[in-house]
Amino acid sequence: MNTNELVTKHDIEQLAEIVLRLERKLESMGHPKPFLTGREVKELLNISEGKLQSLRISGELKASKVQGTYLYTLADIMDMINRNRK
Repeated sequence: MNTNELVTKHDIEQLAEIVLRLERKLESMGHPKPFLTGREVKELLNISEGKLQSLRISGELKASKVQGTYLYTLADIMDMINRNRK
């Protein structure tokens, strides 16, 4: 195992924080919408526009473009998070 594969306490805390934010967001939405906008994803994951674009371009996070707006599913966001868990 190399140092790029080690999971730190900080990594776990960050993941826990993301999961909590996802849960809170879902609770506040009552019934989750089928798609989230880029703004909602950035807020949910606490990432910048550039990071979101990077995730989308690399294929790490799937997106659909509808009338110039990228839309994301919660399932795809959770898949990305789970794939990156070590």
